Amino acid sequence: MTWYAASIIIAFRTKQKGASPILADENIILIEASNDDEAMAKAKAAGEYQTQPGVSKGFRVGNRSARLEFIGVRKLIAVSNPWPLSQDQDRPVDGTEVTYSSFELPDEDALMRLSNGADVTLRYIE
Repeated sequence: MTWYAASIIIAFRTKQKGASPILADENIILIEASNDDEAMAKAKAAGEYQTQPGVSKGFRVGNRSARLEFIGVRKLIAVSNPWPLSQDQDRPVDGTEVTYSSFELPDEDALMRLSNGADVTLRYIE
């Protein structure tokens, strides 16, 4: 069995139609599956479960009540264990790369702001 990191997109919806900006979370969850198709099915089931009315009860956006909506699985990545561990036989351990993201930034200043946790405009590369 292989371990995967699934990026699940959840939107916070208020009763106000067309409200913007839209608040959304990307939840990264670990999934163990025998292949990509099984992992994707488990990721979708997890996203649906997280947004059931009973599970997501009481969420708010500002002072408005909100419901959670499962939007989709943005990406699914097989985790990468450090050498000499097996990717399929061993569980994730300290040092396992669980997921990654690639960005294009306009300049060095934006790169430094990103690394310091500041707001920055970037292009997300899939």
